Amino acid sequence: MRRNVGTTDAMIRITAGLLGLAYGVGRMSRRPHRTPWLLMSLSAMKVAEGVTRFCPMYAAIGMNSTGEKSETGNLMDRIKKSSIQAVMNQVTGGSDLTESKEKEPAAAHMEHRKPVLTAEDRKIEEAVREAVSESAEAKSAVAGTDRKNRSDHYSHDEHRYPTYS
Repeated sequence: MRRNVGTTDAMIRITAGLLGLAYGVGRMSRRPHRTPWLLMSLSAMKVAEGVTRFCPMYAAIGMNSTGEKSETGNLMDRIKKSSIQAVMNQVTGGSDLTESKEKEPAAAHMEHRKPVLTAEDRKIEEAVREAVSESAEAKSAVAGTDRKNRSDHYSHDEHRYPTYS
C-alpha cells in the first residue's frame, strides 16, 4: 500500500474518528440496546486510514493528498481542464481551442440566429401567449374590485386570526 493521505488529512481523519468512537461508546454505555454500530465502524475506519495514511477511496479515484504527484496526475486538474474544454466546445461550436479566431464570427452569428419552429411549436407558443395575456387581464380586473372587498372585510379578518402581542 502506497501512502496517499497527507499529514494534515491524516490528523483530521484520526481526530474525527476518535470523536465518533467516543460518541458511540457514550451512547452504548447509556443505552446498550441502541448502539450506533454504523457510526462506530465508520469512525474506526477513519482512524485506521489516518494511522496507515492510506485511503481506498483515494486510491480508487486516483487522488493523492500527500503533495507529491501520483501516476495518474492530479484528478482535480484533469477535471477542470476537461470541463473548460467542454464548455468552450459548446460556446464556439468547435473541438479545438487554437482555432478560436476562426470560430469567433461563427459564435457571433449564432447569437443572432432565431430558432426554427415547427407548426406544432408555433401553435403551442400562441396558446401560451394567449393564456398569459388572459391571466394578466383577469388579474388586473380582479385587482380593482379586490381592494374594495379587502377594506370591507378587514375587521372580520382581524378577529379571525388573533395575535397575542
